[in-house]
Amino acid sequence: MHWVLTTTAEGENGVDTRMTEAVFVFSGEEAGSLSVSGIGSYPRQDSTVKVDSTLERAVVGGTGAFAGAHGTVVSTHLPDGTWKHEFILR
Repeated sequence: MHWVLTTTAEGENGVDTRMTEAVFVFSGEEAGSLSVSGIGSYPRQDSTVKVDSTLERAVVGGTGAFAGAHGTVVSTHLPDGTWKHEFILR
């Protein structure tokens, strides 16, 4: 992930809504980028979602090998603190 912008709206019951705009940049044979946009619910007291939780966001475009791309990305918070991002492109 190359760039992220997050806007937070304070919610109820200790849960905030975060709107995220992100850009994933790729090199090699699949050089280009994918732009991602979406909203997720986050516990207010934590900096991120719980381990093994997933967030689904829209792929709203791309460049290079991904020009004209659209679909979704499912991001999973892994137990070691890292993330797995699975892109489903059409």
